[in-house]
Amino acid sequence: YTPRYKLLVKMLREARLAANVTQAQVAERLGRTESQISRWESCELRVDLRDLDEYLAAIGVDLIDFTRNWKKHADDLKDGEVVVTDGPQKRARPDKHD
Repeated sequence: YTPRYKLLVKMLREARLAANVTQAQVAERLGRTESQISRWESCELRVDLRDLDEYLAAIGVDLIDFTRNWKKHADDLKDGEVVVTDGPQKRARPDKHD
C-alpha cells in the first residue's frame, strides 16, 4: 500500500484508541469479526469508503473531519514515512458502562 493509505490506517487506529474503543467493540458495533477489524488496522485488508464511514461512526468520529485531517498530513508525506503496526489492545480500555 502507498504511504498515504498507510497513514489513513494508522490514523484510523489512533482515532479508535483516542475514543477508548477496543477492536472487539468496533467489531460488535459493525456486525463484523474482530479479526476483520484487526486486518483493516494492520493493512492486511483494504478499507473502502463505506467501511471507513461505518468504522468512524462506530467510534464517534466524523468522516469529514477525519478525512480533512488525513489529507492535511498525507499531502506532506514522503515515500516510506509511515509504519503501520497492530500493537497490543491494552491501550484502549472499554468504558465502565460497556
